[in-house]
Amino acid sequence: MDGLFDQFANSLRPIIQEEVCKAIFSHSESSCAPKGTLLFYNRKEVAKILKISLVTLDKYIRKDKIIAHRLGRKVLFKPEEVENCLEKINTIIR
Repeated sequence: MDGLFDQFANSLRPIIQEEVCKAIFSHSESSCAPKGTLLFYNRKEVAKILKISLVTLDKYIRKDKIIAHRLGRKVLFKPEEVENCLEKINTIIR
């Protein structure tokens, strides 16, 4: 039974990601990534990538050091924006 649920969830994931992308960026010139590619990171993933705490990530969002996109109560980040923030952090450290 779990296998069937996982298969169903995995088949819906790209469809849901595409629709979320369209909803978030419907008023911008950004285009959505092709199916099968990572569209967004969540807060925990970004904090882990940047090697910072969630509290520090929240401060970065408030200070516009990283751009966050809100979808209801969810906070999502585009991979290229995470990379830009990581480059800024590495530049400051050097």
